[in-house]
Amino acid sequence: MHLTAYFISDQANELNNYFRGGDEPHYLAECYSQNRDEVIFGFANSSNEFYIKASFDPKYSFLSFHSDQSRANRNSVELFTELLDKKVVGVSEIRNERAFTIDFTDGFRLLFKLFGNRSNILLFKEEELISLFRNDLQADKDLNLNDLGNVLDLSTESIIQRLKENKPPIVLWDKDILKVFKEKTQAIEDINDQAEAALSLHDELSESDQYSVIFDQEKSNYILSLLNPEHYENDNVKFVTKDPLEASTKLFYSFIGVFALSELKKKINSYIDKRLKQTRSYIKKSEKRLEYLENEARFRQFGDILMANMHSISPGIKKVELQDFYNNNQLVEIPLKKGLSPQKNAENYYRKAKNQEKEIEMLFEKIEESNERIDELDSLKKFIQNENDLKALKKTVKNLGLDSKGRQTEIIKPYKPYEKDGFQIWVGKNASANDELTLKYGYKEDLWLHAKDVPGSHVLIKHQSGREIPRAVIEYAAALAAKYSKRKNETLCPVIVTPKKYIRKVKGSPAGAVKVDKEEAVLMIEPAP
Repeated sequence: MHLTAYFISDQANELNNYFRGGDEPHYLAECYSQNRDEVIFGFANSSNEFYIKASFDPKYSFLSFHSDQSRANRNSVELFTELLDKKVVGVSEIRNERAFTIDFTDGFRLLFKLFGNRSNILLFKEEELISLFRNDLQADKDLNLNDLGNVLDLSTESIIQRLKENKPPIVLWDKDILKVFKEKTQAIEDINDQAEAALSLHDELSESDQYSVIFDQEKSNYILSLLNPEHYENDNVKFVTKDPLEASTKLFYSFIGVFALSELKKKINSYIDKRLKQTRSYIKKSEKRLEYLENEARFRQFGDILMANMHSISPGIKKVELQDFYNNNQLVEIPLKKGLSPQKNAENYYRKAKNQEKEIEMLFEKIEESNERIDELDSLKKFIQNENDLKALKKTVKNLGLDSKGRQTEIIKPYKPYEKDGFQIWVGKNASANDELTLKYGYKEDLWLHAKDVPGSHVLIKHQSGREIPRAVIEYAAALAAKYSKRKNETLCPVIVTPKKYIRKVKGSPAGAVKVDKEEAVLMIEPAP
């Protein structure tokens, strides 16, 4: 039961008692909005303040009630200024409707229309509509205050007819109440007895003076119930009160916490899915390129064939047909550069072959890195799915370099972070990232590790003041350096261990290549699994 007419009627009555029950009246002291889906009303007299916050997000609508409220200095817009300093004379419920009005002096009436995603607040003076909060609800501009309210037909005949038409037996009921009714009547076959059960449930809801905030396992969110908490499993009953204003506020904060968690998960998953799509697309393109280089781009073979037939090739031609001794001596057409001799053409093909081999090696590395990235993203997605702590999830978002809307706000760091016994260990992601890690993120006191004499990731163990790095941490980092190197499949790998201060970049050297001025130690280590 989620802001039903029963509950909103109780809210209206409680508000009326509050405003009319004191020794002195309340006045509207302020009314403002700090975002497009929220409006805050501040009431005051000489002894206290009272705030109503209306939150009308397209996906939820709530009222919450507060004794104080902080107002931002920026992005704050005044609303319903006609009501400022007007005295509240009472609150009127609108019969059998999810709405009520706060009534002021001079004939002003503020209508709270709580119709789910069509919720709105409208200001009337006498019968005339003066202004409204949500201007996008066009139908509200023609709303007549006198048209609101329903006469409830609770005759047995009317209820039976609605049951026959497969409608809720009571017009006021929402899906949650109907679900409770069906559970109560699943063993009742006689339609007259079902009508009696409907009336009984209506009376229970109308006369309830107890409000429960329930966690609905099916919806994975919170609902409000006017039924006895005994209807629900104890673990799902989160809060019980006799105050409908307190119940509404508690429901808002309970719901919004789960809603915020759900929305944040959607944004992170959207980011992850986008990265997965990009990475898989990159792998597909790289594999296609790799297939071409390995099977069709036969540069070294063309060079060999040209060298073997050098004296039979006429100078100045654009192509030549020769026997392919790599392919059963079938004829193969080899393009030539017209201005080059046969030998220079062969050398040109050998140069292309050398570049081809480098490109193939690079593509294999990139594909491997991309597959590792997919594994990381899949693991992250499983973590997000199982994480139900909003604070922890926000920390994850920050670490990913995302904002609250799932957009990337900073460059992803060039390293993979690890931790061992309280020490941070950073592993470079690729050749260019290695340079950035060592030269930009490394400090002279950090310990630098690298697999000896083979390409691989730079690894840093971050220095901690007053703490000596334990042997176990160094061995763990060395195993990572071995894992992320060309020796990853060997039984043992030699790993250089030295302070970062002994590492420097030589001008003109390739990405990731550095000069080690002093190797303090070389560990023989088994690559990490």
